[in-house]
Amino acid sequence: MVSLLSTRLSAFSGKRVRIFGCGSNRMLDALCTFCNANGLACEVSIESIMGCGIGICYGCPIRVRDENGTVHNKLLCQYGSVVDAREIVFDDF
Repeated sequence: MVSLLSTRLSAFSGKRVRIFGCGSNRMLDALCTFCNANGLACEVSIESIMGCGIGICYGCPIRVRDENGTVHNKLLCQYGSVVDAREIVFDDF
């Protein structure tokens, strides 16, 4: 998917583009890396097992980077399953 996107990126030159992705974490990592490197807005839908769905069990943490660059955990069930590519950290996947 990322290689196809890179070959067709020039067709969108000068246009506002926002990429949305879903799939395996490895593919989403590649997509986020590509979009961040090319200055493209991107949001990805992350899948996780949510034991309780309300944040009590802490079973669905994801790593995110805030605007200061600090990396910390957020619970996917509370934070939401769609995450901006500039925020998500895939180191632990």
